[in-house]
Amino acid sequence: RKYIKKYMKSHFGGTILGQGTHGTIIIDPLDSSKVIKSFTILSNCEKLQDEYEVQNELSNDFVSNNFNIVVPKPCSYSITRENCKYTMSRIYPFPEYNYYLLLNLTEINLDKKFSHSSVGYEVGIVPLINKYNVNVQDTVFAIGKMFSYLHWVKMMDGYDCEVIIGSTFEDQNVPKIF
Repeated sequence: RKYIKKYMKSHFGGTILGQGTHGTIIIDPLDSSKVIKSFTILSNCEKLQDEYEVQNELSNDFVSNNFNIVVPKPCSYSITRENCKYTMSRIYPFPEYNYYLLLNLTEINLDKKFSHSSVGYEVGIVPLINKYNVNVQDTVFAIGKMFSYLHWVKMMDGYDCEVIIGSTFEDQNVPKIF
């Protein structure tokens, strides 16, 4: 892991926001309103390209169908001898805090630092209501609508789909579901 962080810093120069089995996400050093998701293991590049294409399609679908969920818009995909990567619009921290919220709807009292991110907290429904003052009914309805769309319209299972509350570059004071 230390090697990957050092490699990412030396090759891209951006701040690492998250790191896990499905790549590393850093702030784009050339445009801080975007992030770069990358793999340094070239055998995973086909998966990353598929993810890029699905995310692009869903981003367009969710805008055109007036969903209350934002899918970060992918911008470009590239592959080199060293890595594969794509850029996308950035999720900004939850208003009033220096982090975004990753929803965990199975552990109702959870409120802890997210293990794969330097700027995320993993939260359950109780802190979502009491600490962060999020309208859980609207949030859960939007999530249900999103997963129904993925399942019935797109024929996707939604595996590894994280639900995050944060904000956009254009409106950093209004919480949104990603």
